[in-house]
Amino acid sequence: MSLFDSAHKAANNQINSATAYEDNISLLSAAELPESFTLEDLYRDLLSDERNGKNDEDLRDALVLASCLEQTERLSRQDGDEDWRGKIEVWLVKEALPDGKVFTVDESLGKYADFKKYPANSSTDDKTPEKELKAKQYRYKYTLLLTSLSNILSLRVSPTTPPSDPTLLSLICYTSPKAPWNTSQSHTLSTTLLAPHKEYLESPAFLITYLLQTFIKPLFSHAPRPTTITPAARKAASSSAPPRHFDFRENHPENQPWRSGVPYAMIVLEWIVGNIDPSLLRSTAFPLLIPPLLTLLDSPSNSIRMQALSLLLPLFPKLSAPLLTQTGLASVFQDAISPICLFLPSLTPLEDSVRLLPRAYEVLWGLGGVLFEDSEVPVIASNEKMKEKQKEKQKERIKFYTTILQHSLLPSFLSTQDSPQLLLILLPALSTLVQKLGIYTVKYLKDIIPLLASILLNPLWLISVQEVVIQTLWTLREVMLVGWMRIGRREWRLRVLEGLVGVGGGVRREEGELEREGGKGGERETKKKVLEDVKHEIRETAKVFIVAVRASDDKEIREEFEDELRDVVKADERLGYIFAVVE
Repeated sequence: MSLFDSAHKAANNQINSATAYEDNISLLSAAELPESFTLEDLYRDLLSDERNGKNDEDLRDALVLASCLEQTERLSRQDGDEDWRGKIEVWLVKEALPDGKVFTVDESLGKYADFKKYPANSSTDDKTPEKELKAKQYRYKYTLLLTSLSNILSLRVSPTTPPSDPTLLSLICYTSPKAPWNTSQSHTLSTTLLAPHKEYLESPAFLITYLLQTFIKPLFSHAPRPTTITPAARKAASSSAPPRHFDFRENHPENQPWRSGVPYAMIVLEWIVGNIDPSLLRSTAFPLLIPPLLTLLDSPSNSIRMQALSLLLPLFPKLSAPLLTQTGLASVFQDAISPICLFLPSLTPLEDSVRLLPRAYEVLWGLGGVLFEDSEVPVIASNEKMKEKQKEKQKERIKFYTTILQHSLLPSFLSTQDSPQLLLILLPALSTLVQKLGIYTVKYLKDIIPLLASILLNPLWLISVQEVVIQTLWTLREVMLVGWMRIGRREWRLRVLEGLVGVGGGVRREEGELEREGGKGGERETKKKVLEDVKHEIRETAKVFIVAVRASDDKEIREEFEDELRDVVKADERLGYIFAVVE
C-alpha cells in the first residue's frame, strides 16, 4: 500500500470531473494528502522510473506532487534532501518540455499532431475530440509541473541564485502566450520565475554558450547551411559551381526537429531575439543566430516562414545598419524575404498568401527603416566627401525600394486582379512604397497608372467589394501627389481620366439600380452609404488630379486638359460631380 493511495484516488476524481481542464487549476485539499511526507517519498512514489509512466498516471502524479509541494508544513526534512530535491527538479524540467508528438508550431503538421501519423498532406482532420482532449490534458499537466517547479526551486539552499540552464530553458518554453501548450497560469509562472534572474539570462554564458551553441546549433546541424552566407554569417561571394543536389528527405519533419520533435525551438528563438542585448548580438551572437533564421525563411512550411518573418522585425534594429551593410546581410535578407512576396495563388493557398504578404512587406519596410530612415537627422554636408557619402546612401535607398517595386510588388498584381483579399494587401503596400520613393516614382508611372486605372475600370469591385475601389483611389492620390509634375503628360493624364470617369459612371449606374429597386431596406441603405463614400473618394482624387495637371509648366498640356474635361461633362452631364472643383 502506497503512502499516496488516498491522494491518488482524490486526484483521479478531480481529473475525471467536468471542470478539470479549465485554465485556473485547483489543487487537492490538505485533507486529501498524507499527514507527513519527505522529498524522498515524493520522488520514489510519484516520479521514479519504476512507475508505468502512462499519461493518465503521469497526470495524476503531477497533481498529487503539486498539491504536496504546496503543503510545505507537512514536508518532513531529512539529511540528503538536497539530492532528492535536485532529482525532482531534473524530472520536472524534463517532463515540462512540450511534447512534439502532441503539439507543433507548424500548421502544416496540424495543430496537435503526431507527424508520423498525420503527414503534412493528410486529409485527416487533426482536431478530433480525442486529440483536443489529449492537448487539454497536456496543458493541464504542464501547468501542474510548473507549479511544482516553482515550489521545488524555493527549497534550494540558495533560492536567489539562478537555476540550472536546463531549468531556465524549460521555463522559457512558456514565455510566449501564443504557444499552443501554454495556459495563462503556466505563462505567469514562467515569467515570474525567470524575472529575478534577468542578469544571468542575458549573459553570454547563458545566451551564447548554452542557448545558441548547446541548444539551437545542434538542432539545425543537419540542415544545409544557407549558401548565401559564409560560416561567419557574412554574405557569400557568388559561385560558378553547379547548384547543390536537392534531397527531398531534408524537408521531412524528422530531419527538421524544430517543426516536430522540438516544437519549442521557435519559442526559444523568439525569446533570444527579444532579450539579447544589441551589443552582444553584434559582437558575438549574430553568426550563431543568422543561419537558423535563414533556414527558417526557406522552410517548406508557410507557417514556419510566417514565424521567421515575425522574428526579423525586432531583430533588424538590434543588428543595426552598419553591421547589416558591412557584412552584406542587408541584401541577403532582402533576397530571402522578397520571394515570399510572390507566394500567390495558385501555387500558394490563398489563406497562406493573405497572411504571408502583409508580414513580408512589413519586414521589408522594417529592414529599409533600419538601413536608411532610422539614423540621426542628417546635417548639411560640409565637404565633398560627406556629400558623396550622402549621395551614395540615397542611391542605395532608391535601389532598395525600386527592387521591391520591380521584382515583388508589380509582378504580384498580375496574379491578383481577381482577388479582393490580395488587392487590399498590395494596394496599401504600393501606397507605402510610393511614399518612400517620392519623386523617383515617376520612372514607374508607365506601370503604376495603367494598373490602377484597370482596377477602377473593373465593374466587379464596385458591385461586390467597394473597399477595393476606395483603396485604389487612395493609392492613386498618393501617386499623383509625388509624381504631379508628370501626371499632365498625355498618356498618364488620359488613363487617370479614363479610370475616374469609368468608376464615376459605375457609381451612377449603381445608384440608378437602387432607385429602380425602391424600398428602404437595411441592405439598400448600407449600399447607398457605401456608394456615397466612393463618390466622396472619387471627388477627392479628382481634385488632386486637376490641381496636379493645372500646375504643369506646359501651357499646351493645360489647355488640352481643360478641353478634355469639358468634353467629358458634355458627353454625360451626370459625371459633372466628379470634376466640380474650385477654379
